[in-house]
This record gives sequence, C-alpha cells and structure tokens, in this order.
Amino acid sequence: MVKNLITLIILFFKGKISFTKPPQTKYVLYDKTKYLDLTKFINQKDVNILHIRGEQLNIIVILKCILKLRFKFIDYCNEYINLVNPKFILTFLDNYQQFYLLDKKKHQKKILIQNAYRTGDDSPLKINLKDKRFRKLKNKVDYAFIFNKNLSPLYKNLLGCKTKIIGSFRSNYLPINKIKKQKKLVYVSSYRENHETLNVTKFTSYKKFLAPEKTLVKYLYKYSELNNIKLNILGSHKSIYKNEKSYFENILKTKKNWKFLKSKKLSTNFSYKILDRSFMAVGIDSTILYETLSRGTRVIFFNIRPSDSILRINRFFGWPKKFNRKGPFWTDQLSQREVNFLLNKVKNYKNKKWNEIKKSFAKEFVTFDKNNSTFLQVLNTL
Repeated sequence: MVKNLITLIILFFKGKISFTKPPQTKYVLYDKTKYLDLTKFINQKDVNILHIRGEQLNIIVILKCILKLRFKFIDYCNEYINLVNPKFILTFLDNYQQFYLLDKKKHQKKILIQNAYRTGDDSPLKINLKDKRFRKLKNKVDYAFIFNKNLSPLYKNLLGCKTKIIGSFRSNYLPINKIKKQKKLVYVSSYRENHETLNVTKFTSYKKFLAPEKTLVKYLYKYSELNNIKLNILGSHKSIYKNEKSYFENILKTKKNWKFLKSKKLSTNFSYKILDRSFMAVGIDSTILYETLSRGTRVIFFNIRPSDSILRINRFFGWPKKFNRKGPFWTDQLSQREVNFLLNKVKNYKNKKWNEIKKSFAKEFVTFDKNNSTFLQVLNTL
C-alpha cells in the first residue's frame, strides 16, 4: 500500500493537476494515444481522455481514492471512469494489460483498437493465465478491432470478446495517394534509441537484434547503384533525427545516392504519403510496411532477425500464422544475391499480378477498411 501511495504522489508532482470534476461524456479514452485519429469520427466534446502517464491528474479523483484507502493507479482509473460514467471505454493501447482489468458497469462497453502489428513477446496475448488477476477476464472487453483474421481466435479465447477485423485504424481513413509512382526504393527503418543498452529478450540484445539491418541496408545501396535508382531511408518516429541519420551514415560510409527522410512525429500522414508514392518499400518487420501492402505499394520483407528460444516462438514474419520461408514478396535469406533476386522479382510483376498478390495476402497481415466503416457501424448499432 505504501509503495502504491508513493507512486501516486510522484505522479501528482510530475504532471498538471485538475481541480474540477471530470465532465460526463459518452466516451472515455484510456490514454491519449491516437486521440486525434479517434476524433476524426467522434466529436471531441464527447471524448474524455484518461491520462495514464502522469501528464494530468484529477485532485477530486485522488481524494476519493484516499477516502476509500485505495492507492493503486488502477483504482484511480476506475474512480475516474466512475465519475465520468461513459457509455464507451476505448483504448488504442492494445498491449497494456491494465486496460483489461478496468471495471465496467453493465451498460458500458469496453472497446479495444489494435494500434500496431504485434508479436507474441510484445502482445496482450502473452498474458499468463495462471495469474489470478486474469482468470476472470471473460467479457472484460466487449469488442476488439484488430488487424487480421489470424488474431481473432486468440482475442476471443482470452477475453471472450467479439472481434472485428478492420486493419489499421489510421491507415483506413488516410486517402491512398494514387499519383504515378516515383522511381523510388524506400527502406523503412526499425532503428530505436538506446539500442546499445536495451534487450529484446534475456538471450538477445537489441544491438544484436538490429545487426542484420546494417547488412541489409548495404546490400540495398549496392542494388540501387546497379539499377540507377536512389535509395531513400524512411526514419523511425521513435528516434531522434540526428542520431538515426548518423547511424545510417556510419553504415553506408557515403552521402552519395541515398537520402534520409526525416519522420515527422506530429504528422499522421507523412510516412504514408512517402510510401504511397514509392514504387517499392523494403523492410524487416515495421507495422507501416504491413499497412503499406494493403494500400497497394509493392513491399518486400526480409525476415532476418536473430532467433533464440523465445523469439523462435513469439516473433516472426506474419505472427501468429507461420508462412513458408520464402514467398512472393518475402524471404528469410540475407545475401546480395537474394536481395537482387527478390527486388527484381517484385519490381517485374505486372500490375495485375501484384494486385492479385496484394488482395490475397493483405487479409493475412493488415486488411483495409476504408474510412473505418465497420467501426462506425458497430458504434451506431450499440
């Protein structure tokens, strides 16, 4: 109890304090993630954000928790929701297990919207069912709006919820740029800050995890030189621009015939515009690469991450479904010969052939639901 109280006190001094009772609204959004995306479809006045990172705390909610001798942060969240009394409790934090544990009343619906492509080691679906907190999770979530059909049984079995396959909420409402494709080869970076000190699993460091990317980028650069095209590297939004650019400069050892595209953190459509206009996009496992397939651009995946006993089960191309080692636009081999072969193969597909491939595989990874019509249909029904 003391530890929980100390945590609340730290959060109290960390963020802004609100002294007014939270207004009653139809929707409570658990965390501000993708708030602006949500308000493309729901009036801002109807949405109340429950901040969970210490940005803002409500003094009235805190006092109610203290009077009830409840000092866990989930108690704060439950009390906040109780005061707002919404019809819907939503979140885009599909990998935050606390959302599943939030209380809800009979008239309320709890809705989960998948935010990014997940794997078994970075997923709500890795919950330890022996943990007594999760034994009664059935019906704690009413609807899960997810990327693909392969995830549906996993969410249903864990949460007892209904699933709706919509693909990427953000990608769905951004217009697909149909201008003539530019002769661009774009590599989608998966760089992360502090990768020198982070670990992916207890067996694999992030430095080791990123190592194949260095080799792949060198091979892509050689391919672009041979084919007289410019290599563009699309920066990760989870990085500091200068650090990431320097990282790739140290790999390529030249400033000629390639360009680093600075990702705009506050822009919802910058990366999508770049990839929509590109003829081919290449990467390893970035969410936006899966999204790009459903938007029509030719994509190539190099499933070349190092493996260990945890990663072998939980993190691989197309998780949770296992695909062949090689396919129409992916491979698990890394060599200059393999890079040249696969890029030429995808480049030379006739448009009709590529559209058939896209149609066949998009539903396996990230489907496309224009303007989130399924999401709106469910809300209107409810």
